[in-house]
Amino acid sequence: MSAPTHPALANLQDIQLPEQIHQWPIAPGYWLALIAIIVIVLLIIRAWKRRQSKLAAKRSAIEALALINIDTPNLAIEINSLIKRAAMSYLGRDTIAKLEGQAWQEWLLQHQASQQLVTLLQRRYQAEAYSREQKQQLLSETQRWLSQALPLTMEANHV
Repeated sequence: MSAPTHPALANLQDIQLPEQIHQWPIAPGYWLALIAIIVIVLLIIRAWKRRQSKLAAKRSAIEALALINIDTPNLAIEINSLIKRAAMSYLGRDTIAKLEGQAWQEWLLQHQASQQLVTLLQRRYQAEAYSREQKQQLLSETQRWLSQALPLTMEANHV
């Protein structure tokens, strides 16, 4: 048995639902935004990797300095060698290896070395030994130079 219907309701039809909205394909603006984000992230990663590789020699030199024993008899010679190796890793062997004596001292002074560091390194071949305080100063000045002067660039090369 059917229920009696009101004559005004007899002409009504069922509600038609709209077609379901799909998520794909997304609008072109979203694709452009996604591509821009990916490019930016890749550029940031590339810049970070370049910086890390550029600073690798600096980190290595600082780690090597930390391994040097203050009681080493040839402390100044080892430190001078370490500074030269660190500089060569950035500017090349043919630029740095030939520097010795006054030319080396001038180069160090032009590249943020303190006068105290240059003076202490200058005494490395003298017969009188360094005092413990001078050795400590040499280590701390070398640490400061490695931290501040590196990485070196070709534009910074004045010699």
